[in-house]
Amino acid sequence: FNKNTQSIIDRVIHKTQPGSIIVMHMNGFPYEPKTAEAVSVIIETLKKQGFTFVKISELLELGGMN
Repeated sequence: FNKNTQSIIDRVIHKTQPGSIIVMHMNGFPYEPKTAEAVSVIIETLKKQGFTFVKISELLELGGMN
């Protein structure tokens, strides 16, 4: 839980690798506004880096969990 938008962005971008699962908690003030601001930048940046996003249900199907 971080109150600094850029810090959230930097941490997620630098730690994401193929196969990563990113969980973002939005539990209300004072943290939610910063997390919400970071999410769109994180998604845009990771897409530019070639990452794709899937639903958890799709991920489970890929792993043969269904």
